[in-house]
Amino acid sequence: MKHLVSLSLKYLSRQKLRSLLTFLCITLSVFLVGTCAAYYGSTLRTLRNQVISEDGSWEVDISSLLRELERDETTEQINEKVDIISNHINTEESFFTRSNSISGDFNTEFGTYIRFNIDLDGRKTNVSDLNVFECTGDPDITNTVYSSNDTLTYFSKDSKDVVILPQWVHSEFGYNVGDTITLTITPNFDTYYRESKIYSDALAEAAKLTTDRVYHQIYGVNSDQEVEGYHKYTSHSLDQLVDISKYEPDERISGEPIAVSLKISGFRNIDQVNPNNPYYRSLDIYTSFGSPINLSVLIERNPDIPLSSHNSIGGALIVNKNMDFDDGLIGILESVGLSEDDFYSLLADERTMNSTLLTLEFRSAMGIASLIPFMVIGFVIAIIVWAIARFVIDNAFEMSVQERSVQFATLRVMGASKAQIITLIFTEAFFYIITSVPIGIAASFLLCKKVMGMLHNSGLKTFEFHANIAIAFIGTLLCIIGILISAYTSAIWAARKLSPTEAMNFGKPRKKERRFRKSEKKPYMSSKKFMTKYTMRNITSKKSRFIISSIALGMGVLLFNIFIMLSLCAKPLLSELDKVESYDFRIDLYSMEHVENAEKAFSDNELFSRCEFEFTIANMDKEETDKLRESLNVFSYPDFYTSLVSINRRLYDKYYLSVSNIPYDDFVASGKCMILDPAQLNSKGEVAEDEASFREEKYVPLKESYTYQASDEYGFEIMGVLTTQYAHYNTFIIPEEIIMDNPDLVDLYSWSWCTLKLTINDANSYDKCREIFNKFIKDNMLNTDELINDNFIENTGRKSFINAVKIIALAVILTIWLIGIFSMTNTVNTSVLNRQRELSMMRAVGMTKKQLYGTVILESILFSASACIIGTVLGTGVMVVFLKSLLAALPIEVSFITDAALTIMISVVINLAIAVLASLPGISSLSKKFK
Repeated sequence: MKHLVSLSLKYLSRQKLRSLLTFLCITLSVFLVGTCAAYYGSTLRTLRNQVISEDGSWEVDISSLLRELERDETTEQINEKVDIISNHINTEESFFTRSNSISGDFNTEFGTYIRFNIDLDGRKTNVSDLNVFECTGDPDITNTVYSSNDTLTYFSKDSKDVVILPQWVHSEFGYNVGDTITLTITPNFDTYYRESKIYSDALAEAAKLTTDRVYHQIYGVNSDQEVEGYHKYTSHSLDQLVDISKYEPDERISGEPIAVSLKISGFRNIDQVNPNNPYYRSLDIYTSFGSPINLSVLIERNPDIPLSSHNSIGGALIVNKNMDFDDGLIGILESVGLSEDDFYSLLADERTMNSTLLTLEFRSAMGIASLIPFMVIGFVIAIIVWAIARFVIDNAFEMSVQERSVQFATLRVMGASKAQIITLIFTEAFFYIITSVPIGIAASFLLCKKVMGMLHNSGLKTFEFHANIAIAFIGTLLCIIGILISAYTSAIWAARKLSPTEAMNFGKPRKKERRFRKSEKKPYMSSKKFMTKYTMRNITSKKSRFIISSIALGMGVLLFNIFIMLSLCAKPLLSELDKVESYDFRIDLYSMEHVENAEKAFSDNELFSRCEFEFTIANMDKEETDKLRESLNVFSYPDFYTSLVSINRRLYDKYYLSVSNIPYDDFVASGKCMILDPAQLNSKGEVAEDEASFREEKYVPLKESYTYQASDEYGFEIMGVLTTQYAHYNTFIIPEEIIMDNPDLVDLYSWSWCTLKLTINDANSYDKCREIFNKFIKDNMLNTDELINDNFIENTGRKSFINAVKIIALAVILTIWLIGIFSMTNTVNTSVLNRQRELSMMRAVGMTKKQLYGTVILESILFSASACIIGTVLGTGVMVVFLKSLLAALPIEVSFITDAALTIMISVVINLAIAVLASLPGISSLSKKFK
C-alpha cells in the first residue's frame, strides 16, 4: 500500500500541468455545488427574516381565546392568566395588548355633543375621546398584530410602569418626564339649540373659516361646492371648525368624575389636532398592564350619559423551541383552563398561526407538507447542478487516466492486480477530496457571505448569510460522492487485463473500418487541407469530451453575452438615476425641540454625509394664490396651492445659483424669499413634451414690493421670480438659516412641519446608521408608520446592490466559463500527449514545427468556435428581444444594434484569445519533445 501511495503522488507531481488542470476542474465543480448549498441556506434564513420583518416572530395568536375568556371573567382574572402564560415553562416569549376606548354612544344630531373635561391638577382642557392602550411582554415579536407600529415604539421587553401621554400635556401645561400628575376625567353631555344665539355665534365663527384652504386641510380634498351648500355640509360638523367649549351650552348634563394619579414616562409626539380647534382631539394614554386607569368605571358611574366603550385584547407567543410545538402549546392552554378543542380551533383558523414562519422553522407538520412541491423543485435544481459538476469531474478523471493509459496497461502486464490499479486512482481521488473539496466549499460560502453582506448593506435588511450545517454537509457529501464515482469508473476502465500488444496501443483512438469507394482519392492534398482534416479526426475521436467542454464553454459565453448586454443597456438608466436628488432616511418633525435633537444626533455625526432640514411654514390658499398670479403674472400651474419652504446652501448652489446669479449669503442677508416658477409648465399647467419646449430659465426681480403674509404675525417680502426646470410646481423658497434663527416661525400645531433628510457616508455603515436613526425615533416618541421613510436602497445602497448583483453574475459566469476553458485545455493537452509517437512520425516525414503547432491551435479554435457561435447568437439575440420590450416604456433610448455589435465583437475577441491560451500547454509539451 505504501508503494502504491508513493506511486500515485509521483504521478501527481511528475505531470504538474495535468494535475493542476484536474485540480482546477474539480475545485470549480465543487464551488458550483457549494454555491448552490450556500445560497439555499441563506435564502431560507432571508425568507424567515422577511416574515419576521413583515409579521413578527410570534408563532401563535391567542387573541380569540382571550376574548372568549374576557366575556366571563374580570380584568383581574384575565391579568392573572396573562401572567401565567407569560411565565409558563413552555412559553419562550409573549406579548399582550389591551385597548379600552370611550366616546359618545348616540346618533349625532344637530348641536348635540359629548366631551370629556380633563382636570390636570387644576389646569383644564377638553377632549372628544378617551383611549387607554396597555402592553406587556416583548413587543419585538410582533409588528402588525393587535396594534399599530407606533404603539410598540414606546415599549420594550423590560417595560414596567410605563405611562406615555400626548405631547400637548407637555407643550400646553408644562409637565415633564418624571412628574406625577393627577387626572380627573368628567363626561359632559352638551346641547346647543338651533334657535339660540349661542349657536348662531358659533356658526358665524365657522363661516369665517369655511374657505377652500380649511376644507382641504380638514377633509383632504378640494371643494367645488357653492358657499351655501358648503355651509350646509359643515353645519353638521360644527365642532370640527370651532372650539365649541368656548360657548356655554344651552343644556348640560355633567357626569361623575374619576381620578387617577400617574407618573409620566414620556410623551407621544403625533396627535391629530385641528389647528382651529384644540378641543377636537383625544386623550391617548399608553401604559403597561395593571394600569390604575379603568375607563369602564366611568360608564358605571354615569348611566344617564350615552357613553360607549370598545374593548379589545390580544396576545401572541412563541412556544419553547426545545419542545414540540403542538405539545408545548397544548400545555400552555391547559394551564389557564382551556382544552385540546381550543387548540384545534386555533389550528383551524389561518389567522391565528404564523404558518410561514412555522414552516420555515420546520415546526409545523402541515407547513412542511405544503413545502413538498418547493422542496422537489430545489431537489431537482440540486441534482442538475450536481450532474453538471459530476460530468466535469468525470471528464477530468477520464483525461487524467487516459494520459497514463500505457503506464497502467504496462503495470497490468507486469503483474499488477486490478485492485492495485484501482487503489492508485482512488489515492489520487482522496488527494482531490482533501484539497479541492475544502477549498471549493470554503470559497463558495465566503463568496456567498460577501454577496449577502453587500445586499444587506444596500438596504435589504432582511438579507442575511447563514451557513446551514445540514445543507453544507449534503453539498459536501454530494461532491465527495461525485469524485468517488468518477474515480471508480476511470479506475475500472484503466484496470482491464490487456496483452502486451494491446498495452502498447492502449489509449489510442480506434480506427474505423475502411469501406471500398469507387472514386479514387486525390494523389495530393495541400498541407492546409491535411491539417484541417487531421484536426477534425482528432476531435471526432473524443466526441464525449468535446461535447462536455463545448456545452460548459457555450453556457459561459451565453451568460457572458447576456451580462455584457445588460451592462451596456443599464448604463444610461443608471446615469439618469444618479442625477435624481435623493436621500437615505427621511422623517417629518413637528417640533423645534425635535429639530434641535436631530441636529445634535446627526449634524456632527461622521457616519452621515448630509443632514438637511426642509421647513414648510405655510400653505397659501387658492384665493391668495389667484391674487399673486394676477398681481405678479406668475404661477404657471393654475390650480396649485403654494407652499413656503426652506432651502439650504447645497441645494441652492446646485439648482438655482446659475439662474439667479445671487450668492446664497446675499440671499440670506436679504431676509426675503423667492418664487419658483416651473419652466416645464405652460400657462395651462401642461407639461412640455421635451426640454427643447421648456420656457427660458431666468430670474426676474419684482419692480414693486410684495409681502407674503404667512401668518398674522409674520410676513415675508418677495424679492423676485425664478423660472427654472428644477422648480416643483410653484413654491416660495426662503433660506434655512432664517427659519433656524427664528424658531417661533414654526407654529408646531398649525400647518407647519420640518422634513429631515439624511444621507449615509458609506453603505457598510447602514446597520450603525439605522440603529442611530431608530434610537432617535424612539427617544423622541415619533410615529414610525406615517412619518419615516427608509430610502437607502434607492440612493446610497443602490451601488452596493448593483455590485452584489454583478458579483453573483460574474461568479456564475466565470465558474461555468472556466470549467469549460479548463476542460478544453485539458482535452487538447491530453490529446497531444497521447499522440506524441504519432506526431513524432509526422515530424520525421517532413512536417515542420510550425505545422505541428498549427494543428494544436486549430484544434483549440475549433473547440471554442462552436461554443462561441452558439453562445453569442443565443445570448445576444435573446437579450435584444427581451430588453427591447422591457425598455420600451422607459424614456431612455438604447442602441440595440450598437450594443449587440459591440457584445459580439468582445465575445469573439475573448474566445479567440481563450483558444490560443488553451493551446499553449499542448504547444509547450511539443516544444519539449521536439527541441
